[in-house]
Amino acid sequence: MEQRSIAGSGGDAPCRGGALPSDRPAGAGAWSAPGLLGENGLAAPADLPLDAYPALAQRGVLTSEYPYSAVVFLHAVFPNGASAFGTGVIVGPNDVLTAAHVVYAPASGGYPTSLVAVPAYISALGWEGSPFGFSTAAVTIADTGFDPDDDGIIRAGNGGPGLEGSERDIALLTLNKPLGYRTGWMDLDPTFKQGFAHLTGYPGVYGRTLTDDVALAYDAPNDSFTYITWFEAHRGNSGGPVWHYGPSGRPSVVGLVSSGDPNAGRGVAAFDIANSYDNILYWMASNDHLLA
Repeated sequence: MEQRSIAGSGGDAPCRGGALPSDRPAGAGAWSAPGLLGENGLAAPADLPLDAYPALAQRGVLTSEYPYSAVVFLHAVFPNGASAFGTGVIVGPNDVLTAAHVVYAPASGGYPTSLVAVPAYISALGWEGSPFGFSTAAVTIADTGFDPDDDGIIRAGNGGPGLEGSERDIALLTLNKPLGYRTGWMDLDPTFKQGFAHLTGYPGVYGRTLTDDVALAYDAPNDSFTYITWFEAHRGNSGGPVWHYGPSGRPSVVGLVSSGDPNAGRGVAAFDIANSYDNILYWMASNDHLLA
């Protein structure tokens, strides 16, 4: 795990997966597609309904209405000038969780030189069109080991002990402005194992319009990631929240979109919040002094 702080002032941030050059920086890689349901002989738990396969994701949800207001559009520019975009979720007054590959691209120079988070983003209105404003952001911490061989593929996991690929694909951003006080924020739920959930984000295929899909998510039985193979997902969804209404009754993040099959328009794996729950709480507390 590497800690990193940057100054941000603008940009366009990435999404993992067979993306067009305009969708991600060079070296950000392609989505992993190691297989959908049935990979390594795995299948959905037998007691889950057979009609869980999702309909087309709902587009044009009320971006300014909580909890959708807590889902941010991320826009980054990297040292080599490459520009890309992705999604994040506000989980505290000045805290945003996203996938590490959204804010770290070795072939483009590593971390972005500028990074902006925009809640309730509408592309036709730009950053300034958000009713909540926008904020520059700094990468507080990112696990840069999600693609150790730099082949541009994030593997869902390694099928056993240890963490690899999507199991390590997490970053915490610190907002320059505490937008969470205006947008509200989501809780975290490390207890989630399986069930219906939302996958929310800003995919490029729909003009970076906020979309929301509801489908079955479930933890891999032999690994430490969450399967999202029944969700519609595209370039731009990376880093976005997989969430449900948790034990508290509040919207709660259970995972972060990490890998998918761009040809099928489906997700594959999400980072599982349970992997690093205590660490996430520690990282979030580490920037609280900036709220003063």
